[in-house]
Amino acid sequence: MTTQPPLSTRPDTSLDFAILCGGQGKRMGGINKGLIHWQGKPIIVHLLDWIRTEYTSNAATLKPKVWLVTNTHATDYQTLVIPHQNDLNIQIIADRFKGYLGPLAGIDAALAASQAMRIQLLPCDCPRPPLGLTARLNNAHQSEPDKQLWTPFDGTRTQPLFSQIKRELHPSLISALEQNHLAVNRWMQQQDCMQVDCTNLGTFKNINQPSLLEDSA
Repeated sequence: MTTQPPLSTRPDTSLDFAILCGGQGKRMGGINKGLIHWQGKPIIVHLLDWIRTEYTSNAATLKPKVWLVTNTHATDYQTLVIPHQNDLNIQIIADRFKGYLGPLAGIDAALAASQAMRIQLLPCDCPRPPLGLTARLNNAHQSEPDKQLWTPFDGTRTQPLFSQIKRELHPSLISALEQNHLAVNRWMQQQDCMQVDCTNLGTFKNINQPSLLEDSA
């Protein structure tokens, strides 16, 4: 599990998206959270709509590459993403490490598959990340290009699973997984991380328990 692809020859501005859907969804009755319906459609569809909007607002000319990392229900996800393939380059992959090791394993899978220099992380239980998040983190990267991580701060706490991460951190992440050090926050704090003020962008709304499905805001 220590093998990774060589560094990409794509420009340093290249950015892929990784949607982390690998969890077991225990708090949601075992349902993969990206497939849960919220406001009439699965959360994963909301997220794909958001990615398309974020890329359009940045006047991108290429399809964004989206890595959808899931260990269950790959066929269901494949059906849902088909209508979005005209605008997005979506590929469904699974964790390389066995045993549901959490978000770090999903990040590892995306870094192993991607050739981009940076990846924008997204958790599958947030249907509407703040608009402008990608641009805000892109700007932070441009202002501090030597950093390894750019993590949003919402005014109360950091939001690690919405970070942008450089692929050069992959060996460190593999090492953490192999040592069973699975806490995302702890691993990120050990890297050269920049906290990015996103307080004026809006809230990071996660739907990770059934009661929140009733909230239509």
